[in-house]
Amino acid sequence: MGDAEKTGAVDFCYDFASPWAYFANARLSEVFPSGSVPINRIPVYLRGFESFRSAIPYSAAKLSYLAQDMKRVAEYYAIPFGVPAVFPINGIHLLRGAIFVEDSPRANAFHEAAFRATWKDGRNVSDKSIAAEIAQEVGIDPAEFLAGIAAIEVKDKLKNNTAASIARGAFGVPTFFFRDQMFWGQDRLEMLKAAIDKAQRTTVAE
Repeated sequence: MGDAEKTGAVDFCYDFASPWAYFANARLSEVFPSGSVPINRIPVYLRGFESFRSAIPYSAAKLSYLAQDMKRVAEYYAIPFGVPAVFPINGIHLLRGAIFVEDSPRANAFHEAAFRATWKDGRNVSDKSIAAEIAQEVGIDPAEFLAGIAAIEVKDKLKNNTAASIARGAFGVPTFFFRDQMFWGQDRLEMLKAAIDKAQRTTVAE
């Protein structure tokens, strides 16, 4: 996990399979312009959370509402949005990919391309071959990518990220941690910013 418990950084726990994580990711540069706050991106596997292990934990009525709400949020914030090719989405290949490339110069490009492919272009990212195509499109060798996401250390890191986020109190994504505070949902970004601003004012006053 990241340093948010001890520093001014924010830990952003996400799964590419979540539209709300997509919206949060798209809004980060608006809420925190020019890298004003360090953001630690932490891939976690949504299906590793208890509520999501067997199925989507929503009634038919709530699913119908969420489908409309996704479009509403996208329109409100002017975020490009498309219906995914397959739903529910399994983000595991992209998540492992994000871990595999996290120290690469192509990490940011892959991160953005993965979200865009899922929630703007509607590609079937649950398919491992599509994940490799996305990697290739941002300059990552697809064969190396496929070998990398199969590595035990990559798989273990995703499991550990997920377990650590749950231990800190997370129950879904997007979840943000700042010091000892947790914020869940893209609609809590302004509250997160307010908490950071308050902490910074307190530090200056001291």
